[in-house]
Amino acid sequence: MVGSMAISEAARNDLYTGLAEVLGSDRAEILMSAIPLHDLDEVATKSDVLLLRTELGAEIGSLRTELGAEIGSLRTELHSEIGSLRAELGAEIGSLRTELHSEIGSLRTELGGEIGSLRGELGGEIGSVQVELRPLSEAVKKLDQKLDRLIFILIAGLFAVIATLIGVGLVG
Repeated sequence: MVGSMAISEAARNDLYTGLAEVLGSDRAEILMSAIPLHDLDEVATKSDVLLLRTELGAEIGSLRTELGAEIGSLRTELHSEIGSLRAELGAEIGSLRTELHSEIGSLRTELGGEIGSLRGELGGEIGSVQVELRPLSEAVKKLDQKLDRLIFILIAGLFAVIATLIGVGLVG
């Protein structure tokens, strides 16, 4: 007894074979195509599809609303976190700025002291070198004066030689 249930694949094959023997294969195929492969309860009607479409639409709308609320909540949370991070970073940067200004001030003071110390040392060394060079400077002046006298004597002697030579008649 078959009723409204779909028949098994084996029963379909058996029915087809019998029909093909009696009616021929073309007619057997036409007749077999009229017999449903599945239970009629399993086949969806247009109204079933429309009802499912309406239910799915409502479900999607509900999910869309929930998702929108979740996204809004996350957005608020993120804005709050970003604001918090901005404040923390601002405080850290301010603290670092203060530390750097302090360190730079300390370095400036240290370097100023070192430069002053070097300036003092260099001033002392330059003074010492000047004291050491004074006698040499005086010696150079004396040598310069002696050299001037020597040049004067040589020029005078040269004039005397020329005058003598002129007097003798060798020149001129």
